[in-house]
Amino acid sequence: MLTALCKRWIAGVFVVAGLVWASATALAATFPGSGTGLISDGPNSSPWLTAGAPRTISFVVSGVVAPLTDIRVSIDLTHTFAGDLEARLIAPGGAVSFPLFGRVGGTSSTSYGDSSDFIGTYEFVDPAITLENLWVAASAATSSTSVIASGTYATTPIGGAGATSPPPLTNLVAAFAGLSTAQVNGTWQLQIRDWTLSDTGSVNAASLTLESAPLPVTLASAPRTLRFGASPAVGFGPALPILMSAPSSNGATVNVNAAGSLCTITGANAGQFAVVSDAVTVAAGQTRQLLVQFRPVGSGVRTATLTCPLTATPVTTVSPTALQTTLLGYAGTEPKPNCYDLDGDSTMAATADGLLITRHMLGFTGAAIGQGITLSSPRNSTKKALAFARTQCGLPE
Repeated sequence: MLTALCKRWIAGVFVVAGLVWASATALAATFPGSGTGLISDGPNSSPWLTAGAPRTISFVVSGVVAPLTDIRVSIDLTHTFAGDLEARLIAPGGAVSFPLFGRVGGTSSTSYGDSSDFIGTYEFVDPAITLENLWVAASAATSSTSVIASGTYATTPIGGAGATSPPPLTNLVAAFAGLSTAQVNGTWQLQIRDWTLSDTGSVNAASLTLESAPLPVTLASAPRTLRFGASPAVGFGPALPILMSAPSSNGATVNVNAAGSLCTITGANAGQFAVVSDAVTVAAGQTRQLLVQFRPVGSGVRTATLTCPLTATPVTTVSPTALQTTLLGYAGTEPKPNCYDLDGDSTMAATADGLLITRHMLGFTGAAIGQGITLSSPRNSTKKALAFARTQCGLPE
């Protein structure tokens, strides 16, 4: 049997000078782990042939919304030979299994890896958080009993044949980015295995941090087209409201027509419409209105487009980023609708418009009233044509 001292001496051959990289840390909420305890020793004295039974720590996760934007695993770990261990984070149901580290310092199939000790709390994160490499920290140890410094480290691949020292950092968040909200919530696992005999350790505590982007702040508005009735050819017409509603799930107040983000009106007739409301704030669960006035000059149809950039307090992105409404008004005496042209194609066709009116007067209903009749745009269906006749021409039901 290979003794622990001998294993450490062999491992020492593979120690490489360390590098110094910048680090950064961030704070986040955590889910505590259960199932901590001793890590079963590996059954073989030869390196990395068979792993001992895994120490499985569970994290019960709920209330997290996909996609994940940050993942952190904190482990209070002791072990007398870093190169023995492999640590994996496993999503609920095994949807993703990703190594946090493994066989640290091992660069060949016969390598035991680094002989340094784990004693302390080690946090494993995405390289976006830190560029600290666990292999570099382990190689900085000057003796077989040196301790890898506690701290925050980016995840690294499992060592062995073909590995370089230090290895490239791996993308922890990207590995789990494809999980749906249903897949994120459930029981996550941290599995730690010992792959070689003679050195032991334990997991004393562990926690899992999952962060996701906040729910989007949204604002719904109606109508999409604000229609003004006939107004004097010169002067002020009515001021009509655009209704704006914020869902109760919003985590911020939406600002409309606020200083620095004022509404604008564009188009050929932009000068004949005006926003007459001051800044409007719409808190979660509220409905507010923005008033727009028609100020025609001359006769005829007037159109423009209203655009209001949306901001939020506290500052966050709003979806959509702007409220947009088509403005439509008629200045002067509005022409009467042509009630003999039901489909609005500027042609009074006896076999289309006339036949539809006649069938309605005779009591036809359902599919029979429109059978064999071809209507043109813009009201190219029986339903649209009859709705026009009822609302604009007084056709009875």
